[in-house]
Amino acid sequence: MPISKPVTDARRRRAGAAFRAGRWIALAALLPALILLGCGPRTEPGTSTAAAPTGGTATPRPTAAATRLVIVSPHNEFIRQEFERGFQRWYAERRGGAPAVEFEWQDRGGTYQMVEAIAGAYQALDDKDDGMGVDLVWGGGIEAMEQLKAAGATTAAALPQPVLDSLPAEIAGVRLYDPDGHWYGAVLSSFGIIYNKEVLRTLGVAAPATWSDLSNPALFGHIVLADPSKSGSARVAFEVILQKHGWAEGWALLMEIAGNTREFTDSASNVPSEVAQGSAAAGMSIDFYAFSQIESTGAEMLGYVSPVNATALTPDPICMLRGGPNPAAAEAFMEFVLTKPGQSLWLLKPGAPGGPAEHGLWRMPILPAAYEHPADQRLIDFNPYASETTFNLDMDLSTRRSPLLGPLFMAAFLRNSELLRQAWRKVMTLPADAPLRRQFNAVPFSEEEALDLARRYQASPREASQLEIDWQRRFRARYEQVLNAE
Repeated sequence: MPISKPVTDARRRRAGAAFRAGRWIALAALLPALILLGCGPRTEPGTSTAAAPTGGTATPRPTAAATRLVIVSPHNEFIRQEFERGFQRWYAERRGGAPAVEFEWQDRGGTYQMVEAIAGAYQALDDKDDGMGVDLVWGGGIEAMEQLKAAGATTAAALPQPVLDSLPAEIAGVRLYDPDGHWYGAVLSSFGIIYNKEVLRTLGVAAPATWSDLSNPALFGHIVLADPSKSGSARVAFEVILQKHGWAEGWALLMEIAGNTREFTDSASNVPSEVAQGSAAAGMSIDFYAFSQIESTGAEMLGYVSPVNATALTPDPICMLRGGPNPAAAEAFMEFVLTKPGQSLWLLKPGAPGGPAEHGLWRMPILPAAYEHPADQRLIDFNPYASETTFNLDMDLSTRRSPLLGPLFMAAFLRNSELLRQAWRKVMTLPADAPLRRQFNAVPFSEEEALDLARRYQASPREASQLEIDWQRRFRARYEQVLNAE
């Protein structure tokens, strides 16, 4: 899926551990997190917490004092600033100068850390009506939202019917909101490759255009990836490769790319900065991370490509938490985010009418009407609703095997990283059908077995631990056999 580059003048441990049955964190272990997050509902003096009736308008009803809105989000400071500022303006216009909403932003780390802490906290609550002092979770992907919903942490938002009618149900086979109203996609993400033009010139390597280009032996030690056991976006990118190329060929390609990788960063947001600094020639990246880095560093130094018909469009959702202190204010913020005044902030240039005040956000709105803005006011000229794609990501398949992939990637790539690189270096110049290279690339089990293992891993904590140990030993033995082969 081609996406335009920025205009040249613009300058834990186990992802699924907390969600397996019987594996929720004990209350005593959660006490520090609960204290930090604030257990139970919290209301500022003079604030009404009554929720809007289903189907009614969703706007906060403060009295004398400002309403505090508590949002857990991995979104960066620029997104927070622009949406807070835009919401205050929109809110004041609708409420005739009512007291402003006071925002409290909480950063809970990467997607899986954030979800583990919130889901575990709700599992520890005795009263099903209790909350944890947080109104909204914004960002993290479909899988994260479904995990929070399954843990009983979310609640349906009462949004006006015109807002709901304006939202597409899906794009490229991926649904954009929960049919029960527990989460709504707020913006679209796609995945591609950010690369350093100068480093590639030094290496004598052409700019990458496909995922397979990252397995080029000339890039050995020059790739950077996010840790797929911690980063939701890295997991999606890996899943895209597995689905596009098929389980066996996709796994082989991931093995070779991992063999070329010099570093797995803790966060996907670190990948573009590593490439910009010249520490790596290329890496997998979410589109807007790449666009923002290119704007900062310069298009003469960096480039970005979204592999044609080999990427995915996925929503970055927002949801309300059960028992939040200010549900009416939360619904009002969701309404703003999902309607054209909020959606335009993602796409427009700073200073454009209806756009952000200071910072370009470089993201694709989920609302089709947002793409009606004139092209010269937009940061991205690509309209995903006006483009055809031949690749649809199967989210059901992705969700079913997701519990397996994080720990499997950890065992294959991170816990045996040095042996992996040594083994890849030995076979990377051999023909693709050479027995030793095929041994290096072989899938550890069939796709059907993988789905069964994912179920078993999620169902039994004891078996999950044993599987992790077995996988780590299995890959270590494989790499050693390759290295010891004559």
